[in-house]
Amino acid sequence: MKRALPICVLAFAVSALSSAAASAQTGTLINNHPAEVEERDVGDQNAARRITNDFAECVVRKYGRLAERSVAGSASTKSAHLMASLAAPECLSSGELRMPQALMRGAMFRALYIRSYGRMAPVGQPVVINYAAELIPGDGLSQRMAALLPIASCMAQGNPTASRAFVLANAATKAEQAAINALRPALANCLPAQMTITFSKAVLQGMLAEALYREAPRAPDGAVVAVAK
Repeated sequence: MKRALPICVLAFAVSALSSAAASAQTGTLINNHPAEVEERDVGDQNAARRITNDFAECVVRKYGRLAERSVAGSASTKSAHLMASLAAPECLSSGELRMPQALMRGAMFRALYIRSYGRMAPVGQPVVINYAAELIPGDGLSQRMAALLPIASCMAQGNPTASRAFVLANAATKAEQAAINALRPALANCLPAQMTITFSKAVLQGMLAEALYREAPRAPDGAVVAVAK
């Protein structure tokens, strides 16, 4: 019988924080790379980002289409609970990680993007999505994503190379910082007039990953259309 993991109504509780980064590998599917975290001297937030992303990649490898289905369509509290149902104990080394639903959704889209386009970038015109039409009144997660995803879509189309580089980059690396620096003009151009928003790296990476993955060109049969980079 599959062991259930704790789930919070407002936070997705699944994996491990700094205790896992300090532990040795235990044969689980997740790749925490604790030595790399220590060598780069990253803080708890960056360590948590790395572990969250590793966890999401593990879940996508394990569940495949079920993982994709869990984030299909508009974001909502209901879809977040479907994500939580895929929590796999074997994808954790120890402990527990609590995170907002939007961050776990973003990590899942990043993992899906890496699975489909990690080696080959999508080619062709991006799919047009009306994110505002996905808004579910009264649903906090839906309202947040309906506001953020048009900005992410604009950035992804304005600088697709830097957007892709940021989504693929590991936390607290030179590649990540270079991609962020390259994206600053696109972010400034894509914000609505008179609006100032401060994004965490996790939020920005997640919303870009969702925009890049959902808007990627698809063949009529749904197959990935990509070209080697």
